[in-house]
Amino acid sequence: MNFSKESTDLMGFFFNSFHKVASNKGANKQRTTDNLLLMIYDDITVSSRMIDMVINDDSFIKKIYNVNNNTVLPSTSLFTSAFVPETIKSGVYNIKKYIEIRCKIFNKKITIYLFIYNDEDMNIYDLYIKKILIVVRILLLYSNEKSGSLSIYLYLSEEKKYLPSNPLSILDKKNCNSAVTTACDNTGSILIFRKEEWLKVLIHEIFHNFCLDLNGINHDNIKARLLNLFKIKSEMEISEAYSEFWGEIMNCCICAYYLLDNPCDKKSFLLYSEFCIEFERTFSFFQVIKILDFMGLNYGELISNNDENIYLKSTLYREKTNVFTYYVLKMVLLYDYDDFLNWCCTNNNLMLKFKKTPKNVMGYYDYIVSKYKKSGLVRTVVCDEELMKLYKNLKNGYKFPYKDKIIKTLRMSICELN
Repeated sequence: MNFSKESTDLMGFFFNSFHKVASNKGANKQRTTDNLLLMIYDDITVSSRMIDMVINDDSFIKKIYNVNNNTVLPSTSLFTSAFVPETIKSGVYNIKKYIEIRCKIFNKKITIYLFIYNDEDMNIYDLYIKKILIVVRILLLYSNEKSGSLSIYLYLSEEKKYLPSNPLSILDKKNCNSAVTTACDNTGSILIFRKEEWLKVLIHEIFHNFCLDLNGINHDNIKARLLNLFKIKSEMEISEAYSEFWGEIMNCCICAYYLLDNPCDKKSFLLYSEFCIEFERTFSFFQVIKILDFMGLNYGELISNNDENIYLKSTLYREKTNVFTYYVLKMVLLYDYDDFLNWCCTNNNLMLKFKKTPKNVMGYYDYIVSKYKKSGLVRTVVCDEELMKLYKNLKNGYKFPYKDKIIKTLRMSICELN
């Protein structure tokens, strides 16, 4: 299995700069990170085998339907959400087929609908189904509730997330969002409406749905502190940064697992996992540089609260969706991902599941405060270093085969397999 063409194109742009941006770590930190990633490897390995058993069981139901003008498609009330762009809603008329899956993992009833917009060989979606079920099983291991039901609606639309062409536009759902779900819902649903980075998005949304993030505990005081820290207008949904961090880490580990020639090769798993995570870290820096520049700002101004920069932010920083937490706060967590992985392992009862105590919420805030002004982070996204040079070169006419794609994309992650 290989990276998708989209991922390969984007990675190619950063490849020569990758080693200059990659994090440096000592042997002890590397050993700790390896051990934590191997915990995820074990979850993937066991879940892959268990899902094979689920799929081969007589109770597993898979149906394929052709769609015509008279077809009534399975639907969810989430489709009427304000987070779903109108172009996605109108695009359902282009659906050619859909696949329905019904099964049970632990005691949870799982229903999956895959909506397909082309005439590709339907067998290619068997791997989609297996990956979905692996993710569900892994995250159920960390959930308090292993009963109830979950319905997943995956619309494999080719509509992508892009920067607006008008520099006066405000980033909103059509630029940044890919899904919607109900949080902490034991009989919930997840709606994903883009094919782009769908697996990472699924992991992110399950964190909300299974209540693995900060949902379920009041954290308004921390939101207020962060708003005061950065002096911007934002909903400051800090749970989004936590879910996005883990969505990208878990996605990297699953990519690494499927890149293995031998699924028992732990050494290669660690190598591939960190390769993917380092690329996500690099891409995250670049996306923040690009998004803030679109607004007329830079990261140095964002983290400075002198009178001039407070005025700049009040005038220029605008969002109609969770831009700050999706991109900027997530970047802060990814900057020293080794430390945040270790923080989660140390402070949560289970590594992935946020421990819902006031002390842990404050610890999460303190962690962000301890990292967001780190000299290495500020240097990477503000000063005239490698990524800033790349970005300036792009804006100044640098010729690269996929320049338009790189300058426009607002996807949050870069790693995706075919």
